[in-house]
Amino acid sequence: MVSKLKIPMKQINRIRFASYSRVAVVDTQPVAGNNSLPAEVPCHIVIDHHPRRANLKADLVLVSPEIGATATILVEWLEESQLAIPADLATALTYAISSETQDLGREADKRDVQAYLKVFTKSSMRKLAKIFHPSLPRAYFIMVAKALNKAKSFRNLICAHLGEISTPEIVAEMADFLLRHQRIGWSLCTGRFGDDLIISLRASNPKAKAGKFVRQLISRQIKAPLNKVGGHDMTAGGRIPLKDILKDDVVELETRLSQDFAQLKGYKDVEWKPCPVMAGTTSLSKARNTINKWPKWQLPRWARSSKRITNVTSISCKPTRT
Repeated sequence: MVSKLKIPMKQINRIRFASYSRVAVVDTQPVAGNNSLPAEVPCHIVIDHHPRRANLKADLVLVSPEIGATATILVEWLEESQLAIPADLATALTYAISSETQDLGREADKRDVQAYLKVFTKSSMRKLAKIFHPSLPRAYFIMVAKALNKAKSFRNLICAHLGEISTPEIVAEMADFLLRHQRIGWSLCTGRFGDDLIISLRASNPKAKAGKFVRQLISRQIKAPLNKVGGHDMTAGGRIPLKDILKDDVVELETRLSQDFAQLKGYKDVEWKPCPVMAGTTSLSKARNTINKWPKWQLPRWARSSKRITNVTSISCKPTRT
């Protein structure tokens, strides 16, 4: 979206905050722990849809936890002010509401629907399509493969510990991805980024109270104040500091998270099982049986004979070079 809409961006370490009279944060709060605003920089404006933090201080605070996307607030402000909404801005707001609420299907309020309809008709359909369906780098598919290979399930729970990751956002994306597995109601995903263990929790039940659940889960692991934990009914996340934890202890921490995840859902004597993934070498007998069941029109020309396949000597799935 940043490239398609040519949105000017700057790394936060290059910003001289003293040069600005006002600082605003959107879709986060200064004390939430999920943003890069330095603690010593005062925040004057907060616009967010997450539950308000108890120690939040700012000149103007607009927090609406009943809606599904912070962009909805901005659309309402623009409409109220009767300002024209350019196509690129409408495109960005449309994508923001859609992605945050998963096409208005997750925690979306009537206000979200109304705001979406107002900006959708003003959007650039060509740019919006490219934003929704972008070209993805090889690293993304490597991470998808890692999530599938590391995923383990028990009853209606699924979890995956990704290990080292290059971007923290991939954890939430993989948690959303794993939740789409049939008969799964909860997904937990973690990833090690810098000095933190990123945790993302997803639930399919609109009344799951995932935010409360993730606080219980993380409070079992650390005794420090949970400033970097929060969420909604169906989505939640947090961070556990890893600065003073050895690598082997991090693995043990991830194992405890999986066990506590199941125990807090009421399960005892949990045995996590790997999710079946088509990887490695397939047995020859299974390969032959599978090929023989294919209709002829699905087979390559050399195999479209009336004879059964009996001369397969080896078959394997090899990963592409990375």
